[in-house]
Amino acid sequence: MKRIRGLAAVLALALSGCAAGAASTPSPSTSEFPMFTDEAWGELPESPLSARRDSVGAWVHDRFVIVGGWSDRPCPALADCDVTEPAQRTGASYNPYTDMWQRIAPAPVPVSQYSSVVLGGDLYLFAFDIANGGLEVGPDGQVPVSFLRYTLDTDTWTTLPSPPSGGALIAAGDRVLSISGSDEIAGGVDSVYDPGSSTWTALPDDPLGRSYDREAVWLDNQLILGANSLGSFDAGSEGPAVVRLAILDSSLTEWTVLPDSDITGIGALAVAGRVVFPFYGVTADRIALGAGQPYAEGGIFNPVDQGWTALPDLPTGTPLDEYANGRPPQIVGDQVLVGGQFLLDPVAGVITPLPRPSWSGRGSATVITGPDSILVWGGVTYDGTVGENHADGYLLGL
Repeated sequence: MKRIRGLAAVLALALSGCAAGAASTPSPSTSEFPMFTDEAWGELPESPLSARRDSVGAWVHDRFVIVGGWSDRPCPALADCDVTEPAQRTGASYNPYTDMWQRIAPAPVPVSQYSSVVLGGDLYLFAFDIANGGLEVGPDGQVPVSFLRYTLDTDTWTTLPSPPSGGALIAAGDRVLSISGSDEIAGGVDSVYDPGSSTWTALPDDPLGRSYDREAVWLDNQLILGANSLGSFDAGSEGPAVVRLAILDSSLTEWTVLPDSDITGIGALAVAGRVVFPFYGVTADRIALGAGQPYAEGGIFNPVDQGWTALPDLPTGTPLDEYANGRPPQIVGDQVLVGGQFLLDPVAGVITPLPRPSWSGRGSATVITGPDSILVWGGVTYDGTVGENHADGYLLGL
């Protein structure tokens, strides 16, 4: 199997704007990496981490960072098991310029896949200690979370003040937002964290009313919130709940309601000046749905003219696992990784197929997208109902 000896040539241009204030990394020439190819996945060298699943992963400045995850025996497929061991705290970084792994400082608490975001050269994340009652609801109706920051330059962790309630983390300029996923959650509060003062402040209530599947992106110095109305479940409602949109201005003080969409989608991503809802939907046989459905699951929103366009069609009869390797679609540069097998360009409306993976399909893997690369590491596979954790990794340069 081919090994990737550095990715500098394809990453060099994109990296210059990846991390504000971070020192630039010189890029070796392609001649120094004769094993490099963008036509196939390459296997990474052995990592210093134990086999595990559901680790947190992120592209931080000029390397991939992986931390935490579960290394206990996987629960049998389709079963529901109690958690008896805490998640891992250990982590490592992989530098594609040198093709080398390096251990990083352990996190102060167990970490598993929940919500994380990169701001400058820092990785921010939420963490629960599930094995020790970390999912027990407190007197305020909220599940307590730890809010952590990992600084790559100094290889240090900092425990920060927790927000009023956990949610999806979003980088918003020089601030971090936490957006609640549903108004069904008692006490859920959208809030903003200021790294300078290390304080959280509640955001104003959005104008969309009680909603679920609440997702937001930061685009053009404003917050765009998408949500589906809980009122759609009321007696007499016709049709499915469609995505409704509202914009919060750069000062995070004033909301503006936008016209409703005609899609039911989830998974909003800010890509190339667009808001992309990248789910196509599949049949019972996991074949991608084509055009002509009464309601599309996905679509592309342009905030400039507030217009919608359809997702570009996939080839007819395409098998599609929209959570390939156990992860939803993600951003790769100015495109979206769909099903682990396509890149979607929301501006050109073009679908580009990727090389087939060189490993067996797995769930709960760590999938990290750099500006011009995709890394898949770890995860779990099943032989019947017996699960096995993995510690191998693969990388594709684009």
